[in-house]
Amino acid sequence: MSYADVTILDYRPGESPDLDDSLAHLAYEVVTGWPDQRPISAGLVRSRLQAPDSAPPTILALRRTHRGLLVGAAALRHPDGLGSRGRLWGPVVHPDHQYRGIGRTLFAALPTGILCTSAEIPATRARGTEFYASAGWRAGEPHQLLKRDLPPPSSVIRMPATIGPHDGRDLTTELARLYAQNRPRHSPATAAGTFTRWTRDERFAPRHLWMATQAGRLLGAALVYPLEHTAPNEPREALLADLLVQAAAEIGADEIRLALSSAALNSAYLVGAQVARCVADTCMDPHGVLQKRLGFAIVDNLLMYLSP
Repeated sequence: MSYADVTILDYRPGESPDLDDSLAHLAYEVVTGWPDQRPISAGLVRSRLQAPDSAPPTILALRRTHRGLLVGAAALRHPDGLGSRGRLWGPVVHPDHQYRGIGRTLFAALPTGILCTSAEIPATRARGTEFYASAGWRAGEPHQLLKRDLPPPSSVIRMPATIGPHDGRDLTTELARLYAQNRPRHSPATAAGTFTRWTRDERFAPRHLWMATQAGRLLGAALVYPLEHTAPNEPREALLADLLVQAAAEIGADEIRLALSSAALNSAYLVGAQVARCVADTCMDPHGVLQKRLGFAIVDNLLMYLSP
């Protein structure tokens, strides 16, 4: 099999629908049969590769056969704006074309001399973890990939806080405060951009962002993204994308986590989601509420790698 040279381009979401479809198909082929198998749509690809307005366009590296078939891709973006830490997507290589150096060629084609983190690498994918370790990158704190089937909506959990969907107001300052409190190791730019990052994702809808408030103060927020797709063999899925709760909430942080998560998942079920997935760390769910009280099971452990 012969391959064309690597193509480097600036990626702009929606500019080339055929490319978005090809990237989604490639990514789905890569996850099929693994614990992280999930439907992957062109919309999901666009959301993952989108760069904020304050950052340069995402750099995309592509490898095709001489007949034009896309067999590998990798991307570098700056999710928190110009000058922020870079984030890699991939390298993603079609299973029929692995073990031929394509991943390393794509990796070398991107400007990874800046401080970067990798995407989440499932621990069961030994070659993925070995790839970054051999490049001298170090593993960060592991996350857990959680999954559960979605039953019909449960009854609303009664508590002193008001639980309701996003009411349309600007939550930039309040979500930045919550994010910084929940993830103190992350950069201030990441915390400050939380609301923008959530709402710019094309999967976002206000009815799927749930808030817990008391006396006008935001105590917590949960965001779920239902995923539209046309894969015939995949159930309709929703991603519980984030869960932020004021640690010192008088009502009890875990009760707020439970109420918010339940409300967000109920909203996803009502638009047809059958399965829920979540990438959780100890900051998001320190006491295991999602597993112990909402029935999520661990599917895999995920590692992110930091460049040297």
